Amino acid sequence: MSESNITRKLNPKEKLTIQLAKSYYGGKSPIQLIYIPKADKEFIIAFKSDPNLDRTCEISILDGPEHIGNPASFIRYEIRDYGMHIGYFKTQYEYQGLGIGKFIYQLAQAHADKLGLKFSNGLICPIGDIKGITSSEPGNLQREYKFLTLMYHALGNNIVEKKDIPRD
Repeated sequence: MSESNITRKLNPKEKLTIQLAKSYYGGKSPIQLIYIPKADKEFIIAFKSDPNLDRTCEISILDGPEHIGNPASFIRYEIRDYGMHIGYFKTQYEYQGLGIGKFIYQLAQAHADKLGLKFSNGLICPIGDIKGITSSEPGNLQREYKFLTLMYHALGNNIVEKKDIPRD
């Protein structure tokens, strides 16, 4: 099942979540039911943009009405003249490892690609407790490195250590 072929009727929890999301994110915001294969689960996704705030956009994943205002995962970014700036990216602890963060990150990247942007920046750093990272000390470089390594791998990339690079 892919995110584009969900044709079944919504259950009451999904209907309530979509209704609340429409009032929270704005009636014109795209809100729909999607399927994320790694999680093997359906979620509600909401997109919101504010052209008055540096073209600020937000993509949120909701797993029920309790996530209105506190999504399971979300990314907030700005479309600027020179590219995209990622301002905030977070997945709640119990939803980490399900592929939803990767899913919304890729949607944000697709948005940038559609606009023809060639540059993105922004600091994505660990916020709160993160699965696979033991230190909770803020500003811990090892923790931040491990987080970035996990994110890089989650997005389908491989890290080549300096010692593994062939020398001419």
